[in-house]
Amino acid sequence: MATGAKITGAVTRWWWVRHAPVPNPEARCYGQSDKDCDVSNHALFQHQARLLPKGAVWYASNLLRARKTAEQLALHGADMRELNIDPNLAEQHFGDWQGLTYVEIAEKHANNHLFWLGPPEHRPPGGES
Repeated sequence: MATGAKITGAVTRWWWVRHAPVPNPEARCYGQSDKDCDVSNHALFQHQARLLPKGAVWYASNLLRARKTAEQLALHGADMRELNIDPNLAEQHFGDWQGLTYVEIAEKHANNHLFWLGPPEHRPPGGES
């Protein structure tokens, strides 16, 4: 850097992409369970791929649905040079609720069944807030 050069603040832009839909006909709380996703909507993946920035650094959690969604976006034209996997980006762990249906959670945990609507201090038994 030349003497007297002015340093300006860099801007980091984040593009958050939610994973493709997870088939869940039994309405189970899956959290960090490694569920597959439905990537059959090619038109949607082509559309979304065109919206994503060129030259971005890509990250995904270690969960299949996150990796598969990113890979499908790349196959449909998104500019992904490398997919960095970070388990710290995995979905919330719902502890004892993982694998239960939402009806079972409501029946067994009544007033503590506020995991999406409640404040962050609400945590499922054995799970994360």
